[in-house]
Amino acid sequence: VIGKIRWAIGSRSRFIRSKIRRWMKTQYGLSPVPPPILFAVHLVSRIVTWSSSPLFPPTEELDLNVENLSDSDVHLALRHQVFTFWNVSVETLNWVVKHVRETKVGRVLEFGSGLSTIAWAVACRGNVGDQDAGPPYVIASVENAEFAARTRQLLVDLHLDHLAMVVHCPLVDREINGRIVKGYAWDGEGLEYLKSGWRADMLFVDGPSTGDLSRALAIIDGLQWGSDQCVVLLDDALRDDEIRSIHYLQTHKHVAFAGVILIGKGIALGGRCVQSR
Repeated sequence: VIGKIRWAIGSRSRFIRSKIRRWMKTQYGLSPVPPPILFAVHLVSRIVTWSSSPLFPPTEELDLNVENLSDSDVHLALRHQVFTFWNVSVETLNWVVKHVRETKVGRVLEFGSGLSTIAWAVACRGNVGDQDAGPPYVIASVENAEFAARTRQLLVDLHLDHLAMVVHCPLVDREINGRIVKGYAWDGEGLEYLKSGWRADMLFVDGPSTGDLSRALAIIDGLQWGSDQCVVLLDDALRDDEIRSIHYLQTHKHVAFAGVILIGKGIALGGRCVQSR
């Protein structure tokens, strides 16, 4: 009997969550859902579904088909790779690469690494041309040494290792908003570019993977190596911890978010606040 009750509650929750996501996509399409609307819908969703991260999509709703990569250069580089739930979705990758192309992003500071690192490097290479900004076009900070090594090897295998640098940056206990969370130690090898004046046009945040406000802390750190017009993109933005991070960053005037775009696992689009320059 208890099992049947749990199954019924779970089925009801999944049904309501699906309806809420569908309503949001109908209302906003590819336009950012403004933070006040996002916060309100998130709060109501948690109450009526009795679940955490009620806006976060399940695996079956994500596009993980490499053949759907729309940028020809990125598709050429990644055509033999396999996307999983742990990668940035193909839909998200397409949107970000298009944004990088259209806004002429030349350098990206990424938290996390993987197939996305390849995509940003290839897209930035096409933008820079004869400009002064040379490689590395991407610096990716990763807390897991094995993941860092895997991305480095992939860059070598694709003959793109001159375009991006992957830094193993361990996590330590750090303080934010009066609480202790896991944050980057910023003492890994390869940080000489950041320390020598390398500046990012875009932060892409898909790490750390420790939850709470750890990604908010990463963004605050990353802004010190971002240009004045630095764009902030936060992946997994429909998950509870990321929604809390968006609220914290807005409230403390680190980042002004236009909202969350309903692609992939949600991507928050924002820019540096004047107060943080």
